[in-house]
Amino acid sequence: DPANLFVAGFIGSPKMNFLKGTTEIVEGRTYARLPDHGGSKIPISLEAIAPDTPVTIGLRPEHFNEAGPAVLDLTIDMLEHLGGETFAYARHGNGALIVVETKNGRGLKAGDRLAARFDPASALVFDGEGKRLR
Repeated sequence: DPANLFVAGFIGSPKMNFLKGTTEIVEGRTYARLPDHGGSKIPISLEAIAPDTPVTIGLRPEHFNEAGPAVLDLTIDMLEHLGGETFAYARHGNGALIVVETKNGRGLKAGDRLAARFDPASALVFDGEGKRLR
C-alpha cells in the first residue's frame, strides 16, 4: 500500500509497472488516458480530480488476469519462464516496457500480440508529484 512512487518503485519483484497519462472525464466517470499505450483509457475511481491532470498508473505484474475488464493491447518483446509462471515483457508500439505475469505463458512467443487484461480497481494512481491519490 505505497504512499508514493518512490516506495512503489522498489518494493516487489518484478517491479510495478508505471504508465503515464492524464485524466479525462466522460459522462461523469474519470479515466486515465494513456498516450504511450495507444490512447487507452483506464477507469479510475477518483472523485474531485480535474480533467487533464497528469497521473501515473501503477500496475503490479501479478494484477493482470484473463478476466479483467480493462485491457492494454501489447506486443511481446521477451518471455521469462519461471516454473509455473511466465513473465511477458511487452509494449504498445514504442511505449514503455510492461511486465505481465501470465499463467499460461508456455504457448506465447516474442512478437505475439498480448491482450493484457486487469481489474482497474487494482491500479494505483499517483499525481504529478508522485504522491498516491486515494
